[in-house]
Amino acid sequence: MHSFSRILGLSSLVLVLGAPIARADEGRTRQQTHDELVAAQKSGDIVLYLGMTGRELFPSRYPQAAETASGKTRDQVRAELVAAQKSGDVVVYLGKTAREVSPAEFATSAQESRIAVRGAMPAKTGTN
Repeated sequence: MHSFSRILGLSSLVLVLGAPIARADEGRTRQQTHDELVAAQKSGDIVLYLGMTGRELFPSRYPQAAETASGKTRDQVRAELVAAQKSGDVVVYLGKTAREVSPAEFATSAQESRIAVRGAMPAKTGTN
């Protein structure tokens, strides 16, 4: 618990000190920046560790995120997910997509498929 508080405190300090510089051109006041920081802390939207937010690391400590209406049905969203999985567009490892990790498994054209198969399988020598 103490390490979480320290990480959150250090993150807050970095954001508070760096925010006026980063947002100077947006015309925001210090109070607006501070209010945004406090809101992000309460909602768990501050990145704490390895690109993960407080809400992702400790979901029981933060309120549920408000549902956003995308205008899509559950079946449409699932169909998009399945299509992304088949095409290798889903992030699977250290921010890389499945296609980046294993390009041979997600060849997009016939030419790429032939190259991937030749590279993945040893060439036959001799007769059967």
